[in-house]
Amino acid sequence: MRAGALRTTSLPLRRLLNASVIKRSTIEPKLSRYCYSTQTLSNRSNNDSENNKTFYVTTPIFYVNGPPHIGHLSSGLLADAMVRWKKLNGRKAFLATGTDEHGSKVEQAAQSKGVSPQQYSDEISSLFRKLFDTANIEYNDFIRTTEPRHITAVQAMWDKLVKSGHIYLGEYKGWYCVSDEAFLGEDEVEEKEVNGIKGMYSKFSQNKVEWVVEKNYMFRLSKFQEPILNWIKENPDVIVPSMRSGMITHILTTSLVDLSVSRPASRTGWGISVPGDPSQVIYVWLDALTNYLTVAGFPLFGTGEKSEKNNSLNSVNTNNNSNNSSTQITKSSDLWPADVHVIGKDIIKFHSIYWPAFLIGAGLPLPKKVLAHAHWTVQRKKMSKSLGNVIDPFIEIEKHGVDPVRYFLLRDGGLVDDGDWSESTFYARFQGDLANTFGNLFARTLSPALNPDKKWPQVYYPSPSSSDSAFISELNKLHEQVDPLYSNGEFTKGILVVISLLYDANKMINDTAPWTMAKGKPNENLDRLSQIIYMSLEYIRICTLHLFPIIPQTCAKIFELLGIDASNINVQKVSQYGYDYSLGNKSGPPSKTVLLFNTKSLGQS
Repeated sequence: MRAGALRTTSLPLRRLLNASVIKRSTIEPKLSRYCYSTQTLSNRSNNDSENNKTFYVTTPIFYVNGPPHIGHLSSGLLADAMVRWKKLNGRKAFLATGTDEHGSKVEQAAQSKGVSPQQYSDEISSLFRKLFDTANIEYNDFIRTTEPRHITAVQAMWDKLVKSGHIYLGEYKGWYCVSDEAFLGEDEVEEKEVNGIKGMYSKFSQNKVEWVVEKNYMFRLSKFQEPILNWIKENPDVIVPSMRSGMITHILTTSLVDLSVSRPASRTGWGISVPGDPSQVIYVWLDALTNYLTVAGFPLFGTGEKSEKNNSLNSVNTNNNSNNSSTQITKSSDLWPADVHVIGKDIIKFHSIYWPAFLIGAGLPLPKKVLAHAHWTVQRKKMSKSLGNVIDPFIEIEKHGVDPVRYFLLRDGGLVDDGDWSESTFYARFQGDLANTFGNLFARTLSPALNPDKKWPQVYYPSPSSSDSAFISELNKLHEQVDPLYSNGEFTKGILVVISLLYDANKMINDTAPWTMAKGKPNENLDRLSQIIYMSLEYIRICTLHLFPIIPQTCAKIFELLGIDASNINVQKVSQYGYDYSLGNKSGPPSKTVLLFNTKSLGQS
């Protein structure tokens, strides 16, 4: 349905605002009661375990002005890996994703296709859902901003901001970027020539801007400078990576002005109507950002209301591949505040300035972390339709398989520096890390030639003076090294720690040459052979545990072949050396050599 045509039961906006609100000299609301001190946020964090709060992670909702590309998939995988890691560590976790479907760009894209905005949104949104299902992203909710539950939440958010005195009727004169759906200040634009076209452009996105003069509803963003600065100062890890925090602080201290939070319906008809004033449409970013609350059950969460309507609004929508206990979570205040908003670096201003201001203005808790990752280039060039270098994730998954694509995007994607997609680098990671290191270690360790009796080796604990103890010591440190990296979204660094250990394990195999021991019959050789196989199995098992969020299908296959139940793993409890493979394991090692990764998919010999 066309959201702009919806009726609303909210109080008429003009009555809420009163006639005097048209002037900027209206009484300014006090913000102190909405500001969260370090003590308050710290207590929330410390009480998570006591309250059994679900770890709530969100992706950005993806704009449907075009089909998904590899950058969209990268955002989804980063969030998915964080949630998977939390679950592996025994924490309830919840992942929300979805599509942002309102605004001028969507309207224009639909017109170019000769279809309605709703029909166009349906088509593109289904592609994003299909991609995430294909890529084995275990989302718990796929939110669309055209859904009735979201329209209800946005209009409730608007009413909260109006009633608290943070919205007034005014006039906006300034720059607007249609491509970014963003209002920009004088210090955020520049005159230049791009592709032979001279004009004003956004300094950040390099997209063209236009000068607009509109009667809009304005949000008193300028009054939130101090509260947001305090939020960042008192919570230094709230914006990751830290260098982006400095950028946000600079904007807050130099160019924070009131924000237009509506546009005339005559100019942007495809959106959610302002309650009580159908001549205006709610600004697409206030609309989009509220999705994180919609998923959490807003405006009903925390009210204690129970009804059939509440249950239907809060029902969990999960993809067919998801088989986790967390999909049964009732979406309520158990989710909010969000633990991590995973976003691209290009939308950090909206999430680190606008969003906390809206939340403070509405009297709602602030998110605990905004993780703004870098982008993807293609052979060091920006992805763009004009260059014809946009990478289609469906094609890459079809060509290489799900796990290899997941691995590459999480292995080479960056938080600070842009990742670069190139076939040669992809091949290098696939062959060097996955096939030749991880896959080769698995194939050699479980080779029937090394274990013709098809029996699991006995548990082997070397003496403290043995050189083997050094290998085991490094293996036992893996979880404490990887956990803080994964938990902070630094999967590139965490993966490198795991791969480094797998290199060490392969070196151990090369140095000890167990295949030579298998040829002889002396007991001492066979005993040593068993010890080497056992240590190598433990390297495989423990490294597999730490690669589960990255390449889950491959890791599940490995555990199945090792006879380990992967359905209810707590990595903290089983990440130490000393697993007994014979306990409860009726079947022996594989009778044939197993190749985990098919290098034929690379198209190279």
